[in-house]
Amino acid sequence: MVDLTRTFSREDQSRFAELSGDVNPIHVDPVWALANFPGELVVHGVHTLLWVLDCTLAAAGGGRLAAIRATFVKPVLVGDVVTAAVRDEGRLLTLSVGGQPVLVVRARRSPEAVPDALTSPSNRQLRTAPRIRIPEELAGVTGDVAPSPQARGLTGMFPALSAAIGEIAMIGLSGLSVLVGMDCPGLRGMLSSIDVSLVGGRTAGHLAFAVRRYIAAISLVEMDVEGLGVIGHVAAFAGREYAPPSDHAIRAAVRPGEFKGASPLIVGASSGLGAVTARLLAAGGAEPVLTWHRTPGDLESVRASVRDLGGTSREVRLDATAPREGVATLQRAGWSGAQMYFFATPRIFRRRLAAYSPQDFRTFFSVYVEGFLELVEGLQAPHAESPLHCFYPSSIALEERTGDLLEYGMAKLAGEYLCATLTQKHRTLSITVVRLPRIDTRQTQAFARAAAASAEQTMAPIIRAVQSAKTEHA
Repeated sequence: MVDLTRTFSREDQSRFAELSGDVNPIHVDPVWALANFPGELVVHGVHTLLWVLDCTLAAAGGGRLAAIRATFVKPVLVGDVVTAAVRDEGRLLTLSVGGQPVLVVRARRSPEAVPDALTSPSNRQLRTAPRIRIPEELAGVTGDVAPSPQARGLTGMFPALSAAIGEIAMIGLSGLSVLVGMDCPGLRGMLSSIDVSLVGGRTAGHLAFAVRRYIAAISLVEMDVEGLGVIGHVAAFAGREYAPPSDHAIRAAVRPGEFKGASPLIVGASSGLGAVTARLLAAGGAEPVLTWHRTPGDLESVRASVRDLGGTSREVRLDATAPREGVATLQRAGWSGAQMYFFATPRIFRRRLAAYSPQDFRTFFSVYVEGFLELVEGLQAPHAESPLHCFYPSSIALEERTGDLLEYGMAKLAGEYLCATLTQKHRTLSITVVRLPRIDTRQTQAFARAAAASAEQTMAPIIRAVQSAKTEHA
């Protein structure tokens, strides 16, 4: 058995994206990746496949391949330490991160000669931005993918593999990455499996595909592919674009003027439940104070929606892991609102490797416990005699205890305990804690379909309770 180790960097990502043509933002845009599953830059699945095949062939002194079957178990993230185990004389390859398999490859050797190089590139135009497709409309879709003009440069990145399968098949394999990431499924596609034969120059100079089945329950699209030296099947998960509630749905959930005169603070207002809460309050006549963290532009769509609903808002920069500066800004601005909604959150659904991740727990704890504590006490300090009512969103996951949300649930449970302690300590403070069900937001967008509650219908009665609440021991 041969073991190989590799860490993929951002520079590696940029180089492979440039040569292959797969510039899906999950691979090259850290800001976009942060906001989408799994919350970090993902290494191109085909990149990991080509790397391990190249290393295996180089270690074996060369060889030829007839077919490749690969299953992408979990995404590899930029910065991961990837270990490849080579068994069965190079026919079985397993890539692992933290001892957990992320890619399993079966390679079949070939006695035939290496195919000729590609002599007549396709004249089809290469996509420069990923296609956005509606998953339910994928069944029966057909099309083709052009090779990148720079794809020949991949032979320099993977010389042993190029010698084994030829230039055309190398370009064809990289085209599978372009197919999934740029065309079908497109923007939120994630490679699941590849099962192809390498047939050299007997196929077209572009990669044709046809969707043969879309499995809605797990958002999996299965495709037949042929061209650029490969023929076979590819499967990929198809994510969907999150659609926030319409202004009509927001207006229907509240009564005009029912929150008039209020100026509640919405921490984490740029997306998800924070954005929905801000819009509901504005539709009911309040002037919410919205917080942003990285750039003011994060709030632009929420501000625009507040205006469209006939409301106004104010904005303050606030880092939920270190809210002192944000609290000071609020004090200088003279904010003396009586309500605070706490929606700050790291990405909840993450790639799962080990049973428990200390780093994930520290990330959640720094926001849900330490950040919330510092924020509440900072807001209370200058207004010790004024009532403050807070909303702290917990989760039904504490009762369901799903393994994928272990660290999240542990931190939320600690947050619930903190809330009970704070209300005992501060006589003018009250905190409403609600274990929310799974709600349809960008955070809960997943490949497996699961029932999710309406954000506006869930939050409207909670907002009414918070806005009308009195501290029990004021």
